Amino acid sequence: MTFEVISQDDRGAPVRCSYCARDIKRVVVLPLTDRPGLEDRIRAADGEQPWMGLCAYCVLDMAKALQAAEGKP
Repeated sequence: MTFEVISQDDRGAPVRCSYCARDIKRVVVLPLTDRPGLEDRIRAADGEQPWMGLCAYCVLDMAKALQAAEGKP
């Protein structure tokens, strides 16, 4: 899987993290759908693929939560 990092959204506005209010300059883009056919219907409805952007702090927090859930320190 390849991750894309962006500093501006499709409209040229500065990006914001989808989870926190930190003042950040870049986010990792994660598509919200991964089911055949669903993405095409969403694009047909609004012309865009839905996505969320996560700052590095939130990505690291999520990795720590996964480790904790697996019982790793």
